[in-house]
Amino acid sequence: MKFPYVRYGSFYRPVIPVTIHVLNSSLEIEVLLATGAYISILHDSFAQLLGIDVTEGIEFPFGGIVGQTFGFRHLIDFEIGGCRFTNVPVLFSSHISVDGYGVLGHE
Repeated sequence: MKFPYVRYGSFYRPVIPVTIHVLNSSLEIEVLLATGAYISILHDSFAQLLGIDVTEGIEFPFGGIVGQTFGFRHLIDFEIGGCRFTNVPVLFSSHISVDGYGVLGHE
């Protein structure tokens, strides 16, 4: 699979379109490919749109530039470039920017 870098202001970033599938719901979003991220992280507003109760997941700490915080781990399905990946661990957190895009990590 190949995706072109996307220009945001004066920067080019590896942002790709993905579709999240949960039961009978789906949602198309853009995520940043983060080669340094262990796990994928999405704002919890996406979980709400998909009908996921965020707090039913396993509380999971994560950290980055702004310090340590937490999210709730859930298993969801992703579709990327026509390929479907099942039971992908994702953290949903209200502690990341709602105005940004999600992070697609290694796991």
